[in-house]
Amino acid sequence: KDEMQATKELWGKTGGRTYKHFVQSYHEDEHITPEQAHRNAVELAKNTEAWKGHEVLIATHIDRGHIHSHFIVNSVNYENGHKLQWSKA
Repeated sequence: KDEMQATKELWGKTGGRTYKHFVQSYHEDEHITPEQAHRNAVELAKNTEAWKGHEVLIATHIDRGHIHSHFIVNSVNYENGHKLQWSKA
């Protein structure tokens, strides 16, 4: 069973928004390897306070002419069951 779905079921929070999608991208003129971009993405996920306790899936791609990483953040915190609060800042 999908780990993120299992977290939602554990806390009884299977409705509403299930995840949030973010993208971190680099301009094609930036000289960065896919490995470094992925390390940067992992560090960003670890250090984003709002994501603490939330499962994050990271996928780094080179298929669009520029390197970019996708973040899929579970809406339910696996530690306390709280839902991630979204705001359009």
